[in-house]
Amino acid sequence: MSLISYKKPQEGQSVSCYLRTLATSNGFSSVDLMLAPILRRTGVTHLDVTPSDIGKLTGHNVEENGLLQLLRAEKDDHEGYWYHNLKIPRHHLRREEHYCPECFKKNPVTLAKWQIAWMPVCLEHGVYLKKLSGVDESELLVGVMPFDLSAKKVETGGLQLDIGIQAQFELETLLDEESMMKHPPAYSVIDIIDESLKRCLDTSSMKKGPRSARYFPLNYEDTIKMLETVFLQRMAA
Repeated sequence: MSLISYKKPQEGQSVSCYLRTLATSNGFSSVDLMLAPILRRTGVTHLDVTPSDIGKLTGHNVEENGLLQLLRAEKDDHEGYWYHNLKIPRHHLRREEHYCPECFKKNPVTLAKWQIAWMPVCLEHGVYLKKLSGVDESELLVGVMPFDLSAKKVETGGLQLDIGIQAQFELETLLDEESMMKHPPAYSVIDIIDESLKRCLDTSSMKKGPRSARYFPLNYEDTIKMLETVFLQRMAA
């Protein structure tokens, strides 16, 4: 059993946004009501959905076109989320869905890469990503525009922020390059972030290091500080 109406995902579209698109086009009032009878399990979130789950829903192999990213790895290899050919650990991701207000004005789609927490800024528009919060799912499903499209510009001139944004640009470029490799390097951007996280975290509050966190453990301010450290170390290398 699969859905009657198939919608091809847009390039880079987030899993949660794609699930809402499928629910709307097939007449479901919520994503949960769509997923439960087909996947035969309840309480499924966008961070639980695997490539085979999308195949069951749509009758199509989403891995063939590579448009949908950050699907959870299958049960026998579940420690991570596929971003093309690179596996992103869960502790690199945000718990909440984020979006760029300026991007959303042009195309009302949330992107998978905005779920990666160490990329806090939309580099195309120079604005901070915003958390999608206080929004009832049913409003999204019936096409109401509930997003706050006011964008807070990144103020340049502060050395720390400038360096942090430059570091994000380099790391985001590195992520794009490595994830498209057939065989990503053994030491990847994921390892760079993990090493930086270890140095940033208070060991008294997180003795097991960043991998003991379920989601990205730093707030926005500390993320910028971490990016600054990464940039300076890479410049010195």
